[in-house]
Amino acid sequence: EFLPFGLSARVGKTDNLSCSGECFCALCGPMINLFMSAVFLLLSDSLLGGCEYFILCNLALFSINMLPVIPLDGGRILYFILLRYKGVEFASRVVKVVSILIVVGLLLSGSLLLFYSGYNAFVLFIGCYLLIYVLTADSCF
Repeated sequence: EFLPFGLSARVGKTDNLSCSGECFCALCGPMINLFMSAVFLLLSDSLLGGCEYFILCNLALFSINMLPVIPLDGGRILYFILLRYKGVEFASRVVKVVSILIVVGLLLSGSLLLFYSGYNAFVLFIGCYLLIYVLTADSCF
């Protein structure tokens, strides 16, 4: 499935994964971003020059993906941790509320960033996309 910020792969039935397995799967993508940032940070002085933007982009992807908002990996991790201890209804409700609170924060900070910079609307764009997703999603997963 194509999304504005990447792809969402659905793999047949995943009912056999435990909550820990789901959390591990959700952590893999962001950890790759963190790993690539670390590798290029180590190599940037000795072998490669000008990797700063690559490192910063991977750190930004890691940070955004780890936000506990429903479609992102951080939201999946929060959902499956809560699911393990409190059940589906509680986990869904808490993740939805946390998602809305964080998205409101993104919208406010994105508006301030746009106001003070005069041109940078990226955080505001991400906030709008996530708000639409959170409000229109039927369930967390």
